[in-house]
Amino acid sequence: MELMITKASTPLFEGSSMNMLSTMLLNLKIVHGVNNVFMDELFSLLKMELLPKGNNMPSTIYEALKLIKEWV
Repeated sequence: MELMITKASTPLFEGSSMNMLSTMLLNLKIVHGVNNVFMDELFSLLKMELLPKGNNMPSTIYEALKLIKEWV
């Protein structure tokens, strides 16, 4: 389990504030048409309860999308 959490919290690239888990969740949102309220709840649950303290998981879908827009 710890290895999965470590992999999920790995930044997409050096210096990135987005990690693998948040990127996978955004992909699932798009593919399956999940609404933003559900995604906010999921991001918050992961950040606050499941990932280690100090993780860089966005708390909301808005924060995640804002980070992606900074890349393009």
